[in-house]
Amino acid sequence: MRSFDKTKVIKSEDLKVSTGYQEFYLEIVPTLEYDYCFSNKEGVLILRVKNKRAMLFVTYQLMASIGETDQNFTISDLPPSFISFGDQCRRFDFEYREPHLEPNTNPEYAGILGTNNLDENWGLWGHNLHKLIVANQEIYAQVNGVSNKQQYCFSSNALYKQLKHYVEEQFGDGTKKPYWFMVAPNDNDLVCVCDQCSKLGNTDQLATPAVGYLLNKLADHYPEHHFFTIAYRTTREAPRKTWATNTGVFFTSIDLPKGINLEGHPKFSKWEKELKNWIERVSKIYLWGYISNFDDYLSPLPVLKGFQQQIPSFKSAGVKGLFLNGSGYDYSPFDDVKTYVLSALMIDKDSDVDVLVHRYLKKFYPKSSALLANYYLQLEDHKMTNNRPWPLYGSFDNIVKTYLNTEQFVSFYNSLKVMVNQSSGEEYLRLDKLITALSFTRLQVAYHEGLGDHGGFEKTSDHLHVKPEIKEIIERLKRHGRFSDMANYREVRGGLLTYIEQWEDLVQHGLEPNMLSQSGISFVSVPDHDYQDASILYDGLSGFTYDYHQGWVINGGEVWELSMELPSEGKGNVLEMRFLNMSKHGILSPEQVEITNGSQVLYTLVPTKISETVYRIRTEVDFSENTKAVQIRIFKKKQGGKSTIALDEVRLIK
Repeated sequence: MRSFDKTKVIKSEDLKVSTGYQEFYLEIVPTLEYDYCFSNKEGVLILRVKNKRAMLFVTYQLMASIGETDQNFTISDLPPSFISFGDQCRRFDFEYREPHLEPNTNPEYAGILGTNNLDENWGLWGHNLHKLIVANQEIYAQVNGVSNKQQYCFSSNALYKQLKHYVEEQFGDGTKKPYWFMVAPNDNDLVCVCDQCSKLGNTDQLATPAVGYLLNKLADHYPEHHFFTIAYRTTREAPRKTWATNTGVFFTSIDLPKGINLEGHPKFSKWEKELKNWIERVSKIYLWGYISNFDDYLSPLPVLKGFQQQIPSFKSAGVKGLFLNGSGYDYSPFDDVKTYVLSALMIDKDSDVDVLVHRYLKKFYPKSSALLANYYLQLEDHKMTNNRPWPLYGSFDNIVKTYLNTEQFVSFYNSLKVMVNQSSGEEYLRLDKLITALSFTRLQVAYHEGLGDHGGFEKTSDHLHVKPEIKEIIERLKRHGRFSDMANYREVRGGLLTYIEQWEDLVQHGLEPNMLSQSGISFVSVPDHDYQDASILYDGLSGFTYDYHQGWVINGGEVWELSMELPSEGKGNVLEMRFLNMSKHGILSPEQVEITNGSQVLYTLVPTKISETVYRIRTEVDFSENTKAVQIRIFKKKQGGKSTIALDEVRLIK
């Protein structure tokens, strides 16, 4: 009951309603052809829904709708209703709907929005078999004739028994409440090719047959539960046999461009053909989609209109459900409005994004809604006009090239600072959290633009120093600890504390002068696609030691050649170069570096380790007065396999 005045709402058992009351009839009809049907005539609203979950959603939508015009109902915590209550019958556009953003991780809120929730619906999710399996030699894969604990043998009876025990003990047989379970290989390319798995059809690159064998075995034993896997890496290829009706697959869209029209795109055509093969064998086809840049959670990302543009392609391909993988339990700016709008779009793909954004922000940000809506929708519209895919693992440079205008962002950030001080109550708390997160983006702009108008640095004598106003922004970001969901700015090694430490080091020590700022570095080798700006190598800014996007130039060649023009006023006494070493990301320090003048090798240098992730060359040099330029040849590690080299700065010091 959400009415302040209890006389305003009555429950009638005999279907006799007093004069002056609006009549509502709610009924669950499991055989209903639609997800809901409404009849609204002469003061009588009849709501018929297919199941309890739909009933919960429709009831909250009705309360939100009534509360908008009747002040006797308390709906301050409910998002605005996005369905109408006129005569209609509708099917939800997707049967499974989950925007994996922080607001939707609350099961109660997911129920209000009619979305699914990992913690509420799933007994096992993702690549997480290791969390519930007891080590046993029989459960591990045979790879190249040797047991390998990095992957599982999915034909193993021991593995089946452990999973069966887990399901039975934790969730029962599903008759009281059905759950979903994801049975997926570990996130690598290893495949078990033991005799049994090979007989089922496994090869050294294909695990689908054995995974399907285990999935169907569990599905047959527990017909009320649902068992899924992921079409990804070694399970990308569809099964050759039809699976049980209570099984399904999440088909990844990782190879598809993000945020642009897919119709006619060659990548979508290839993806759709692969999907059709699964549709022939599996009844539940859900999409594993993406709505975050996993290398930058805190810079605002416009995903709504681009996603809406792609929905018809997914529906026509045969997708029945959507898991939209986002920042999850980590905060991201505008995640509340995105969760709301995405929930509406998955129910009705034709919903008006602009209207939904304005309605949500007006309710929860009454004073600042115009500022927030105008800026966020400006991002959305610019992204649509630009029509470039946004990056799934992108640098700030990628972000700027794709959709973010730094001039407009800084203007918005400054206006938001003023608005925070003018707000109060719940709106103040929400805005304070938002501007704390966006302080990260403001620092990214400061680093990206260097000595520019919105850059973070100024030059005094020969040194670079952090501007006073940027120090204030660092202090604001340091307050992120007040928010338990704002510890990370990226998926892997993305602690904000580490990021702030890098800035504080710049504040405390400044930057050593680089004589090459007057001359420069140029590429001799062809640069990699996203790393074509050689000025980063002599701009004076050191790269961040745990973030390969921040100040590093990456090259994948066997030998990376650069030309270093020597300054006219002096040749320098010390040459310094820093290299990143992050093997998990395929970035390794080089084998050696040669400094040459034509065919003459002047110096052969080997980087030394100075920290967990950084190797350095620092050596005295003596170039002749007649030498105008030298060449730098950087050799990839011989045992490195498929790897890259990352260099942040070539520094020549007096």
